[in-house]
Amino acid sequence: GDSGSGFVCNGVLTGVLVRGNSKVAEPAVYIE
Repeated sequence: GDSGSGFVCNGVLTGVLVRGNSKVAEPAVYIE
């Protein structure tokens, strides 16, 4: 996502793209 925040789900770090009041989860290009 565009934001620096992220959360780990099933070992895969997923970025969060924030648009207005909505949050869209987008897959990261790397695994942490």
